[in-house]
Amino acid sequence: MRYILFFIVIIFSCARSFAAFSVLVPTPASPLIYQVNGPTITLTLTCVGDGVFDEPIEYFDFSALDTSIYFDVANNTCAAPLLAGNSCTLDITPKPAATLPVLTTIPIMYRSDTDDFPVPLNMEFAILQVGDAWQGGTIYEISQAPNANATGTTVIPNVSNGPWDLNNCINFTGGGQNNWVMPTMSQLNTIWPLSNCNAGVVGGFSCASNVFYWSSEQLLPPPPTNDGSVYIQVKNFGRNCNGADKNIHSHQTPCVRTF
Repeated sequence: MRYILFFIVIIFSCARSFAAFSVLVPTPASPLIYQVNGPTITLTLTCVGDGVFDEPIEYFDFSALDTSIYFDVANNTCAAPLLAGNSCTLDITPKPAATLPVLTTIPIMYRSDTDDFPVPLNMEFAILQVGDAWQGGTIYEISQAPNANATGTTVIPNVSNGPWDLNNCINFTGGGQNNWVMPTMSQLNTIWPLSNCNAGVVGGFSCASNVFYWSSEQLLPPPPTNDGSVYIQVKNFGRNCNGADKNIHSHQTPCVRTF
């Protein structure tokens, strides 16, 4: 199953520094993620004036979107002039088996009364699927509801090797992200069938029989120890077996994050 990440970047310019201008603001706001061959996305464009002249959008050019090999456009109600405060809509549907490079920019060109030339409302698309590298990790699950942001989870198998410490993930900033956590045993068990140790697309795991990965969960009920340690649940990916070891011993620390 493939998913598309939809960004909108508003870029505008005005040759006359003293002139007012209007811009197009899209709804839903970016990012919007939707499934290839999934539901149609209704994009709403609103003309936002500057509060002084509030001039209309006097020109539209949808040719880049209309001729896209990735999407079908229908029910386009956007026509000039679009007055400040007014909106128009168009339906965008992914074409069957559409494939996109990581970032494909498709502009909608428009011009307000005080712009000397058309300016782009840029839309950037990217395919996302299990196994893709994304924001520092590898996607191992992704889901999406119609007209809603998708949710997914990425994993980095080997952030560190050492004693168990949740802060190794909490303080991790891989991919420029700061919401990494140590996975639960349930998450590790979900990742294993997709991992390289099972000929899957989520790579980076050691398949050696003596390499274990920490989870975030203590073994309950806790076995007694005489050194102040606690037992933490671990997983071996090479043999797909679960176990537990003292938190003072050294194992691989994986980290996961949602997006």
